[in-house]
Amino acid sequence: MQQLIAALLFVLMVGSAQAQSKKELSFAEVQQVATGLSQLNSYTRIVKDGSQEKAVSQPYRFSVGVTVMIAQDVVALRPALQASTDAHDALVRQYANGGNAVPADKAADFVKDANELLKKPSGVSLPTMKLSDLQLDANPIEPSTLVLLDPILEK
Repeated sequence: MQQLIAALLFVLMVGSAQAQSKKELSFAEVQQVATGLSQLNSYTRIVKDGSQEKAVSQPYRFSVGVTVMIAQDVVALRPALQASTDAHDALVRQYANGGNAVPADKAADFVKDANELLKKPSGVSLPTMKLSDLQLDANPIEPSTLVLLDPILEK
């Protein structure tokens, strides 16, 4: 009975964290959000050990539901990251006539097409996240990380 109650509580916590709306991301946003999510593992803090100071890695503290959502988002982004890389590599080969370096005379057109690729929808939709889910009062998340997460933060 206790296991059933624990399982129901887990489902409710995960469900409440994921009940937000979903947003489809462009390939550029996929890269941006993946970088931001990868920075939510831990932060470095300085602790005193007698007269010495040392840097230690401190994990961020999130609810179970938010932790699961972050893990699911990281997994969901992997195929889109690979697709973006594959498409970029294909563009390079196209402009390089099968090689791996774009000639200088084709660079401007290549950059235009590569930027167009990044604007395309990735096919990945992630649930939006509230700033309160990140528990900023307890987790010193860098502003630069919050900027990376902006595409999936509720406005």
